[in-house]
Amino acid sequence: MPRAVVSATWKREGVRYGRQYLSSYPAQCVAIHTTGDTKGSVNLRFTLQGTHGETVSYHHGEASFGKRIDLLTNQCCLIVSSSDGIITTHDDGIEVRQATDVLAVLTAGTDYDATSPTYLRETSRLPAIMEERAKRATRQGWTQLYAEHVEDFGEYYNRASLVLTATDNTLPTDQLVDNYQKTYDPQMKRQLEQMYFNYGRYLLISSSRGVALPNNLQGIWCNSNSPSWTCDIHANINVEMNYWPAEVTHLGDMHTCFLDYIYNMSMVQPQWQKYARDINKQTAGWSCFTGNNIFGYGSPGHSEDYNAVPAWYCWHLWTHYLYTLDETFLREKA
Repeated sequence: MPRAVVSATWKREGVRYGRQYLSSYPAQCVAIHTTGDTKGSVNLRFTLQGTHGETVSYHHGEASFGKRIDLLTNQCCLIVSSSDGIITTHDDGIEVRQATDVLAVLTAGTDYDATSPTYLRETSRLPAIMEERAKRATRQGWTQLYAEHVEDFGEYYNRASLVLTATDNTLPTDQLVDNYQKTYDPQMKRQLEQMYFNYGRYLLISSSRGVALPNNLQGIWCNSNSPSWTCDIHANINVEMNYWPAEVTHLGDMHTCFLDYIYNMSMVQPQWQKYARDINKQTAGWSCFTGNNIFGYGSPGHSEDYNAVPAWYCWHLWTHYLYTLDETFLREKA
């Protein structure tokens, strides 16, 4: 059963521990649940740390930070709860002692708005929004969060399936990858190919919902403040290729974040229309180039080589119509 949940179990001094992680779209949070099979066996310490020198504050089982970085402001909130443990909050962390289960809920966001003239919205309300999301998810509790997440993810993931082998895989993924070029066993090769297909759909479902932005070179999992190619929306095949599987695997819902980005940047925001006038000397229409970002910027170097980008983008609009036959979308957006 597809769940999009990470699970780990281990034993220490006779106690069996378990931990599960999920990222819930309905609850807009990351949740971590830790349990022990012996009463009072779970003892944990939680700290929160940003990557831009943010100042973290701790109070009453909560941790939070927020900071304006260039244009955007970020905000993060962590709430730790337990049904039976003792929770103590210090100036540098949250400590849980003698618990049987611990739930940590993390919410994070920015004030980005794809259609605002300033690309910003509700900056002053950002701390309250993140805290309320975390509190609401905490009130739901792990059981409800888990069930809601699994149902939500499965609704999309179960729309398509690919079965290449009836043999169950017993190898860790890294060994499966290493053995792919070495083995002559067709079943083992198909196991990796089947997993790769499913993993691609998992990534698309997990990175292309909500905000009107496509996933990019690092998806939504960029782990660096100086990523390759500035973590841009690279349009000489990368972002287009990310969405090739969308319609054919019945995930057109995930395609719309990319399509909305194209519409907003070409019709709502001024930058791409300005490129058409100033760089390509056109009196109408829009242009963008290989390196795009979330503020409408497109690297105009070698523009004579990269004018195919808008054609690629429009092909995605047309493909969505071919699969949906949505004439309202065709008339009003595409």
